[in-house]
Amino acid sequence: MNQAQKAPSERAHERKLVIASESYPLQPPRLFQEVSGQSEQATELVANPVFMTVTPGARVWFNGVGTIILDQNDEVVFRFGNTGPARFHEEAVKTHLPGRAMVLGTIGAHCYYHWMVDVLPRLEVIKRAGYDWDSVDHFLVRDFDLGFQKATLEVLGIPASKIVCTKDSPAYTADELLHVELRNFVGMRMHRFVPEFLRSCFLKSEDIQERPQRKIFITRPKGVNRAVLNEQELLSLLTDHGFQEVTMEGYSLFEQAALFASADVIVTTHGGALTNLVYCRPGTKVIELFGEHVFSYYYGLANLCGLDYSAVLRRADQIDLVIDAEVGNRMNNQTETIRQDADINIGALSRALSAIKA
Repeated sequence: MNQAQKAPSERAHERKLVIASESYPLQPPRLFQEVSGQSEQATELVANPVFMTVTPGARVWFNGVGTIILDQNDEVVFRFGNTGPARFHEEAVKTHLPGRAMVLGTIGAHCYYHWMVDVLPRLEVIKRAGYDWDSVDHFLVRDFDLGFQKATLEVLGIPASKIVCTKDSPAYTADELLHVELRNFVGMRMHRFVPEFLRSCFLKSEDIQERPQRKIFITRPKGVNRAVLNEQELLSLLTDHGFQEVTMEGYSLFEQAALFASADVIVTTHGGALTNLVYCRPGTKVIELFGEHVFSYYYGLANLCGLDYSAVLRRADQIDLVIDAEVGNRMNNQTETIRQDADINIGALSRALSAIKA
């Protein structure tokens, strides 16, 4: 019997289901412009099952982009990206991690969205599998130099001394390695436990309350990608409709959570600030403004949180990029559009705001 034919009990690693697949209703986005050639709208969001693998005597090559995990028998436990066993074996320096280690990071973990919904919920998964966070001696991430990364782990009680940065030294061995397979797939295969976990960690109970109607516009930080070219026209329209302009820079994790929990209507351009939709009260109205870079991350998240979601597209033929994550993943120009400045469709936004007011 070769290794691939061995029964699970004979293998040098154990992979187990922690959270089963679930399905949730998927409401179509509200649109205020004519669209044509739209794909069929799915009626449910089907979340991927979540697995965890425990590998004694593991070997791992992880730099945040590619990952390969091998067990003691050289069997591939997990592989992501263009990374094969040779990447580990060819690495000159291999650092041993005594005790229990966990691959915490993933591709894109330097972005607020991916850190919050793709990285941190892995801690909830291992807890559900029976592993206390204190029992993990080393947490592998690509890098750990951003304020929100440090702030979140500090709140969760995970000391910086346990963080292992792998960007420059990607090859490790470990007495035991935990790895979670959490595949949210651009927000359209995400479990509802993800926003529920974040709310439990970062939203204070006193901030969950009914408030007078509050309409906020989250501005995009200065000097970042995807600037709004007609920003003054946009701000004038929103001011006329009673919106408060808010810049997120300088807000703590808890302040961001409280702000979104206090809002009845939120308008902002596609970007990481919308990750905070997890803190909104059900029924909150959300209008996402798109330029040329269009993905379904926050459409899926808004549905999981029970929010009233509208999309304002720059072009009507972009609708499939909102409702079908596969379309966005197949496009070849996403590395270009992620940096592209663009106008916001003021006409469609004006109609959306009038509909809310009515």
